[in-house]
Amino acid sequence: FYTLYFDECHNLDKTHIYLADNYENETINLKTDSEYDFFFPGGQINNRFKIHFKRNSPPIINTTIENIQTLEDDEFQYKLPNTIFSDLDPYDELNIQIRIEGINNQPSAFHFNPNEQTINGLPKNSDVGFHKVSLIATDNCLDSTTLSFTIEVINTNDIPELINKIPDVECMVNQFFEMN
Repeated sequence: FYTLYFDECHNLDKTHIYLADNYENETINLKTDSEYDFFFPGGQINNRFKIHFKRNSPPIINTTIENIQTLEDDEFQYKLPNTIFSDLDPYDELNIQIRIEGINNQPSAFHFNPNEQTINGLPKNSDVGFHKVSLIATDNCLDSTTLSFTIEVINTNDIPELINKIPDVECMVNQFFEMN
């Protein structure tokens, strides 16, 4: 049983290095897995391993998201498609982050639930307008791609609010009445 260590491979920026084990018929990305365990029963080791170098491909956008509208005071939930981003590099893992900008640099009424991959919120009157949403996919070589769209909160006719209660006042019929 043997272990190969590849700590120096991390110095090659934006390049994937793949180790192919022809005997075990498997390939690993040395950028993400810096160790490889294998069994060697003895004999010839010629042609067992091959190393391939491939320039990194940044994540690609598979699915666009149209701008979304919702009404103020309505519970909002949007499920992100599972296939928004992909990466052409085998074994590359994508890290997805989200940035939501509120109105006039205020915190947004919307938040992201990473477990369910949903955007949720309950926008109020102060949230009426456009909220810019940016989804950022970053791969193992730190190349990234951004998909942006907006959530528009549409104003609704709010019920009148009582600001000052008017006290009860008595007045006489056919008499002049004045209130301050």
